[in-house]
Amino acid sequence: MSSEPSAAARVWGRRVLWGVLSLAVVVAAGIAGALLGYNQHAPKPVTVQELVTPAFEGTSRLRILALGLDQVSGNTDTIIVATVDFEKRAVYALSIPRDTRAEIPGHRTFKVNAAYAWGGLETVRQTVENLLGTRIDRVVVLRLEGFKRIVDLLGGVEIDVEKDMHYVDRKQRLYIHLKKGYRLLDGEKALQYVRFRHDPLGDLGRIHRQHQFLRALARKMFQWQEIDRLPELTRQVMEQLETD
Repeated sequence: MSSEPSAAARVWGRRVLWGVLSLAVVVAAGIAGALLGYNQHAPKPVTVQELVTPAFEGTSRLRILALGLDQVSGNTDTIIVATVDFEKRAVYALSIPRDTRAEIPGHRTFKVNAAYAWGGLETVRQTVENLLGTRIDRVVVLRLEGFKRIVDLLGGVEIDVEKDMHYVDRKQRLYIHLKKGYRLLDGEKALQYVRFRHDPLGDLGRIHRQHQFLRALARKMFQWQEIDRLPELTRQVMEQLETD
């Protein structure tokens, strides 16, 4: 029996990559564009059909390290390892708390969120591989502006904000002001929601909110009717994306 995924599984997997890995860091169209070798300076328009050309032939499982970059500190304060299983049609997402101690190759044991700032893509890949004892197939780093652009192009994302959230850090240029309730969040407000961690649960509370938002964003992607705008979404995100 062939170990290669079926055509239906590959189609499902590509859609999951766009929808589920969008957060933070693993942005739907951005990841698709990176993995498909999209060139934003291409001399001819890129069609939707070209964007969804299979890039995973012969692959049954793909493990992606998605990082959300804080451009002020240079650290990756969102760290998600997403495993896409094409045959089982399942996605498993593991968030690594930013303060987790890890051995950073060529440096020393320190907080895992410093690995990218200290050595770039390859260093952060090796750090996480050693920490988890598993192979990473792709690494993507998304700047905060790219996250906001995705949410705005989708027309916002609905989320149930569980409580009032207020926090100001002028040094980090971080201003969070959210009211409790079911709300349609634009890019700026969505970023505030996924970055808030100033409650008793700290970073674990933030991780929980990020996963909630990831699910809401995936639902929005699956329901999105403006498929003709997918190339535009990809182009805008690619400007904010770094990948191997």
